[in-house]
Amino acid sequence: MIKKIFAILIIAVFAVGILSQAAFAIELPPPGPNQPQPTITPPSATSVDTPGEWLQLLRTIANWVFAVLIVVSVFMVLYAAFLFLTSAGSPEKTNQARGILMWAAVGIIVAILAFVFPNIIATFIGTP
Repeated sequence: MIKKIFAILIIAVFAVGILSQAAFAIELPPPGPNQPQPTITPPSATSVDTPGEWLQLLRTIANWVFAVLIVVSVFMVLYAAFLFLTSAGSPEKTNQARGILMWAAVGIIVAILAFVFPNIIATFIGTP
């Protein structure tokens, strides 16, 4: 049951992030009294040609990975704390909570590395 709730929370986080971006992606001017209703055209794909553009794309992806991993890690820490509190001295539940806490720490470390990675690449490429 807890795994199902955890999975639903993860899906909800992804959905909120994706849907919020889609909702604010297009700004339409308000129609005037004699103007036809504006049509929505999807934005055209932009090409990524220069190293700076590739780096900006990498930074955007890394920021998203960072945010998602931090949110998931926080939920994992909270779940591990819940298991610690409800274990009542059971070695099985305490070991499970320790394992979850360890993987949450790994998730935080990976998130920090994802955040720092584009800056390391920029240093090697020589692009600001």
